[in-house]
Amino acid sequence: MREILFRGKTYDGKWEQGDLRHGGYIHNDSETYIMRADVALHNIPVDPKTLGQYTGLVDKNGKKIFEGDLVRFVNPETGELSEEVQEVVWDDEQACLLLLLRETGYKEEFDGVPHWYVVVGNIHDNPELLKGE
Repeated sequence: MREILFRGKTYDGKWEQGDLRHGGYIHNDSETYIMRADVALHNIPVDPKTLGQYTGLVDKNGKKIFEGDLVRFVNPETGELSEEVQEVVWDDEQACLLLLLRETGYKEEFDGVPHWYVVVGNIHDNPELLKGE
C-alpha cells in the first residue's frame, strides 16, 4: 500500500512531514496543520501554499519526492545531471504526476523511474533554480 504523507513549511521556516489536517480548533478552523506521527495529538501549523503530497517515489539517493520538488534527470549511462530543472506537479486533468519545465511550459509524464532523477530543491526554498521566472 502507498504511504500517504504530506509536507508543509511552518511559519518559522521549518519543514514538517505527516498527516494533513485542516481546522479543528474552536478559534481557528481555517488553519492548515501537519500532524506528525511521532508527536501524538500535536498539530503543527503550516503555510498552506507550501503543501505537497508525497509521490510514493524516491530519487536516486533515496530521498522522498514530493509535489513541488525540483529534480534533475540523471543520465543512466554517464551519471551526469541534466542542466534542466523540472518541477514535480500533479495534473488534475490527466490524474497523474508530471514533470514541468517552467521555462518552456513543457510537461511530460513522470516516467516512474525515479532513480533517473535527483531532488535538487523545491519551489519554495529554491525558486532561483527555475530559469525564466
